[in-house]
Amino acid sequence: MLLTDAIVLAAGSSSRLGQPKQLVKHNGVGLLEGVISTIQSTDLVREILVVLGAHQETIQPMIKDARVRIVVNSDWQNGMGTSLKKGMASLTRTPMADKVLITVCDMPGVNKTLLQELIIKHQRGRISASEYPDGRMGTPAVFCDSYIKMLSEIPAQEGARKFLQDHQQLTDCIPFDLGYWDIDTPEDLATLMP
Repeated sequence: MLLTDAIVLAAGSSSRLGQPKQLVKHNGVGLLEGVISTIQSTDLVREILVVLGAHQETIQPMIKDARVRIVVNSDWQNGMGTSLKKGMASLTRTPMADKVLITVCDMPGVNKTLLQELIIKHQRGRISASEYPDGRMGTPAVFCDSYIKMLSEIPAQEGARKFLQDHQQLTDCIPFDLGYWDIDTPEDLATLMP
């Protein structure tokens, strides 16, 4: 069976929200804790790496699962690309994973079915990405091992979305109807169940 590792990008400061979004509760569970649990529920991922940065000292103690590896990005303020690079550079398990799932922690609509589809339908040499209702591609997304080096070299201010745009011809999309729902502002926060 092909090995899949996961990287959860959770290093941002949540400046527009005014509080660490990683810890915001949805259905009684913090957003970061929820995405970790959802990844684990697929039973398809070997290792989960969580990249923290801002508020790391507050967030890290809340991650109780010993199977989750924490990586701290001290350069987080320079852009999401720095967290992606840090996560990619930290994939050190032997043997290396055949593919890597990349996701963020502030999209409450991410569910087990979506992640399973992205992982299972992923084809060697290609990318599986979520397609949002407006037609854009984004995370969660799965990249084969041949993209790890390329993702490790993206500019600091860019994230996976720009990489996906630049590689559309190599990307297979899975519809993600709740892809529009992310938590960035107090108005977004009002859409969550406590």
